[in-house]
Amino acid sequence: MKENNRSIRTFLAANSANGFVSFFDGIQEYQNTYIIKGGPGTGKSSFMKKIASAAQSKEMAVEYVFCSSDPNSLDAVCINDIPIAIADGTAPHTVEPKYPGAMGGIIDVGRFWSEEKIKAYSDEVLDLTESVSAEFSSAYRWLKAAGAIYEDIEKTSEKAIDNVKLNTFTDNLIKRTIPNKNRGSGMIKKRLITGITPFGTVTFYDTVYNLCEKVMTVKDKYLLSDKIISRFTDAATDAGYTVYAFYNPLLPEKIMHAAVPELDLAVATDSFMTRFEPQNATAINMDRFIGTVDKKRLSNDHRVLNICIKEAISRIAKAKEYHDDLEDIYISAMDFDSLDETVKTFINKYIE
Repeated sequence: MKENNRSIRTFLAANSANGFVSFFDGIQEYQNTYIIKGGPGTGKSSFMKKIASAAQSKEMAVEYVFCSSDPNSLDAVCINDIPIAIADGTAPHTVEPKYPGAMGGIIDVGRFWSEEKIKAYSDEVLDLTESVSAEFSSAYRWLKAAGAIYEDIEKTSEKAIDNVKLNTFTDNLIKRTIPNKNRGSGMIKKRLITGITPFGTVTFYDTVYNLCEKVMTVKDKYLLSDKIISRFTDAATDAGYTVYAFYNPLLPEKIMHAAVPELDLAVATDSFMTRFEPQNATAINMDRFIGTVDKKRLSNDHRVLNICIKEAISRIAKAKEYHDDLEDIYISAMDFDSLDETVKTFINKYIE
């Protein structure tokens, strides 16, 4: 199943053990990149949803990029058929168009607000903004602790792994599933499908299944699946394929899942954070590569890991409450009718 057949849902940023991490540079791969600038509640997400809806009505495939701090809101939409990307370029994922004016540009929705109305709430805006920042700082301290526990599970498990057996298996998996295209290196599309959000840990499972008919899962309570999936990703790109590499939201340097639409095959982690079932493919259990391990220690680590993530989520949820109040102020100052006219003009230019 090829990537243009269906629309997908992703994240391009994560609330992680390293703080806020952004992959927004990835949208620069699109020929035309438009960056929306404006405050909270100014209609940026609604703008993108309307563009995406118009594109889908024309049977174009859309990548919906959701906000990890509010998965009901869009951070970007990417339309391969045009090709065009539209992204929220405000903090914390500040981004600029690569070739403004020539290939994309800036959409300033701030021109549709009443500055006088917003200034009337200056004290509230300052207080709410500081409160949002304070809650995220607290959340990131808990996620940093979660990351340390995660790494302790890895280190404990690595002592018991049979690397020869693991590497032999991975070598055979690569030989069996990745034919060489003989046309140079492919590319990696860095994305996430799991986010640590105010609503808990959210995973867009449908994205993997929409990209690939066959999904091979790695059942992994030892948090070592990256040892297989990162090598699979490297081998596929070396062979000339485009790979969607879906990273771990807690430790974004680690790949959790990899999908290769041209091969119709994905390898996905089935762990405490994401629960995948194999589809038209086999399952791999990491138990087969692990010898004697301190099960009590791993069990305690997993318990504390889940506590830390849960506490972080509660702080992110509180930040969202403050952010919602901030949005209400800006919503009251916006001229949404004028913004809708800009949306219609954009659709007429690129979609119709």
